[in-house]
Amino acid sequence: MPQEPDRNSDDTRRLVSFAQNAEDIVLHRALGHIQGGFFVDVGANEPTHDSVTKLFYDRGWTGINIEPQVSCYENLCRERPLDINLNMGVGSAPGDLTLWVVPEAKAMSTFSPEQAGRLRDMGYHTKPTTVEVATLAEVFTRHVGERTVDFLKVDVEGLEEEVLGTFDWAHWRPRVVVVESYPEIAPWEERLRAAGYQRTLWDGINLFFVRDEDAEIIGARLRQPATVVLDRFDPWLYVQQIERAQTRLAALLVDNLRGEFDARSDRLDENIAAATALGEVLGKRPDVVEHFGGPPGADISALLIWASNPERAQEPFGRDLLPYASVYRKLSFASPNRQAGRARSGASYGRRLYGRAKQALPAPVRRRFGDLKRRLGR
Repeated sequence: MPQEPDRNSDDTRRLVSFAQNAEDIVLHRALGHIQGGFFVDVGANEPTHDSVTKLFYDRGWTGINIEPQVSCYENLCRERPLDINLNMGVGSAPGDLTLWVVPEAKAMSTFSPEQAGRLRDMGYHTKPTTVEVATLAEVFTRHVGERTVDFLKVDVEGLEEEVLGTFDWAHWRPRVVVVESYPEIAPWEERLRAAGYQRTLWDGINLFFVRDEDAEIIGARLRQPATVVLDRFDPWLYVQQIERAQTRLAALLVDNLRGEFDARSDRLDENIAAATALGEVLGKRPDVVEHFGGPPGADISALLIWASNPERAQEPFGRDLLPYASVYRKLSFASPNRQAGRARSGASYGRRLYGRAKQALPAPVRRRFGDLKRRLGR
């Protein structure tokens, strides 16, 4: 029998970028070595989709998420219980401001009346609502104190001057500042530079800055936008497509395995549970499917011997197979009973379903699925 799939490949250790322009990958390149880091996110929006901080939260960082939209704030509270989540806005003075919410594109919601007008000209509907705001200095005083902020991210849709213009950069000195803004030098950037910060990158959407005291090492890592090849990451939206495809494939695998198991044993309830567990694992392990074959031509006996090995517990998702190891071992030695043609009809059905599943995959996924098998089998 050929050697079993290798689960030690470097291809399995890739980052997933949740940010809209892979800003999190650029930041991780520069700051990923820091354990238990701390961030401040002004205009956090959603906790996962287009989030610059999700990658860091998943790696043990915590921070402050400032988000004026109630629905986004509630999502942050639910998915980021270790963070400080503030349902408010940031402006040049404490008080109340009108927020123009864009229901169909919440990330575009803005406190800027000029920006809201441009959005309406573009065909977006805006809904005004009154929101409490504080200055960025007040937020830092209440919730940051003397703690070092590893990065400050600001996405305020045209209100950069009001948020950053009067901030005390001498008192609070985030290592890195990321601002969604145009590349032209604005008054707030002039003050930021005068306070000892250097612009390192404009990635087409965001400006990156590093404080002088971290410029030599961290700054050098912030001078290039993220690239899939060099930074070894996959976009979250693409990974979602792969995961949905894996779920559909798992259902087909379970259906095919049930037919194969029923042909080897009449213990139907036991077969259903064992087939479901193995099919779901195979849906997440395309390297194993590639090795033993997919429906309807898989080497079932060899696959069952693989699944019955207790060493599977050390591999991704392998613990899910342990409760059925004895079933797989027994079935691996059983002879299929195909007298009624049940298995043959099941194989034909499996072949048709498998073909439909492949066609159901998005075109980009079909083109790159082979290259990403080992990566996304983690």
